[in-house]
Amino acid sequence: MNLEKIKEFIAIRNDLYEAGVIALDLYSDSVHVKKTLLVDVPDLQVEFLGDDVEYPFEVFTVCDGIKLFCVVTNEQMSELFPQLSGYMIEDVDLSGGEDHAIA
Repeated sequence: MNLEKIKEFIAIRNDLYEAGVIALDLYSDSVHVKKTLLVDVPDLQVEFLGDDVEYPFEVFTVCDGIKLFCVVTNEQMSELFPQLSGYMIEDVDLSGGEDHAIA
């Protein structure tokens, strides 16, 4: 075991947390970030997680193969991502195509 590498990782993790990273999934290259970090990011997508959960929407983008995402309530969706509010299906296409629906 390389204890020095582990210490480096912990230091980097702490820096990332201060910058708005909430959690890292080491196996799927997914990064959970604070909602405000995604507010002005282009090409956001939405996944509806269900009516029976506190945070029914996952807002995400993929940059260089890394998924950056946050989960939001209905109210946060309207406040932070008004351009996305009303979308209620998984994998919404925001490119203007016909594969999306507005509630």
